[in-house]
Amino acid sequence: MKLNLENKIVLAFGSAKIAFKKVGKEYQKDTNPAVKTFQTLNFGDKPLAFFHFNKAKKMLVSQQGDILILKDDASGTSYIYVMNEAEVYNFVVNVPTLKFEFHCGGGVLCAVYPTYKALYYVGVHHQLFLFGGNFHTIEIASDDKIFVTDSAQKSCTYLYDRYMQQMLIIG
Repeated sequence: MKLNLENKIVLAFGSAKIAFKKVGKEYQKDTNPAVKTFQTLNFGDKPLAFFHFNKAKKMLVSQQGDILILKDDASGTSYIYVMNEAEVYNFVVNVPTLKFEFHCGGGVLCAVYPTYKALYYVGVHHQLFLFGGNFHTIEIASDDKIFVTDSAQKSCTYLYDRYMQQMLIIG
């Protein structure tokens, strides 16, 4: 079951329910989930997912609902979940970060760290790949072209191919 993006998302983990309400572009934990409707999602490791969702104070969701980023501000850690072809959310990685941005229809994720930026992209079989982890600047055009400059001031242009789900170098 794919995530239904609404103003409030209430997820059920057995008898426990965890709610997030939409505030701007992200969801923040709602400590008073006074709703009767909830969503049951499939997770590869339900106890781990419950632990992460329970710890998280904020959640970011890609436009398609296939990438979930849970942010635990207390520890400065983010937990990334990606949905596979069987519509099961699997835990991929936890990273320390300050900010995430979705681009290219939600297929490219820009992680903004204190001193650099990194790109993740959704590849074949719904896997999340790290694509260069030390970019100084990243600019993404509306046609899915990605212009990057690394810490040595070398620039390059990539294209995220949505249909083949891969990153291509074009210059």
